[in-house]
Amino acid sequence: MGDRKTLERLEKLLKELGFTIYEARMLSYLSIMRKPLKVKEISSGANIPRTKVYEVADSLVERGFIELVSSKPLMFRSPPLNELPSLLIKELLEEFKRKVSLMNKISRLELEEGFWPLEKTIIPLYGTSIIVHMANFVIAGAREFLILMTTRKSFDALNIEFPNKDVKIRVLVDSYELLREVSSPRISEIRLSRYDIFAVVSEQSAVISNEELSVGLYVSREELLSFMRSIMEMLFEFAVPIPR
Repeated sequence: MGDRKTLERLEKLLKELGFTIYEARMLSYLSIMRKPLKVKEISSGANIPRTKVYEVADSLVERGFIELVSSKPLMFRSPPLNELPSLLIKELLEEFKRKVSLMNKISRLELEEGFWPLEKTIIPLYGTSIIVHMANFVIAGAREFLILMTTRKSFDALNIEFPNKDVKIRVLVDSYELLREVSSPRISEIRLSRYDIFAVVSEQSAVISNEELSVGLYVSREELLSFMRSIMEMLFEFAVPIPR
């Protein structure tokens, strides 16, 4: 019963992240089953037409979400469920890198510390001071919710002031040692999750960067913002809850 609920939640999240219905079903099912499966088993267990399994598996293998473990018979498996958020974050960061690279080529600018509105809703950020400034801009503008993910290295460079208004604030930290410093009565939930990136997401905008806060992106485009929100929801789903 527990696995069925996890399967349904995971499938829903993956569809929100842009996976097709069959991709979401296959990846969810393989993640829950935790072992290599044949095409016939995937088809019946994940409710995917057998003729579609090959096409969907090829797509997920190419993106690194599942692997082919046998060619005779064809068998596939996914990494452990707790590694799935890392793979999704990696894909998200690669997509952001491609966008930054494209914008830099188009602009033909020699970028120094600062930010450049090369595209209205996706702005590359360079330098700790501007990333901290834009992160606080996102925090100050939150009206409904705020999700913060930070490491020890990122937090040392930040000067975060959580909003006084009625905003649901959730935080992911990378160590128990960081808990005491991040703790605030305004935080509704805090969990432990080790990822080497910094991110702050509200309903209106987001900032994501490496943990050194040297390069990142400001995002307010709805489809990317929705993708980031779904990623963060998944991270919370599989992170370790910490009693308050």
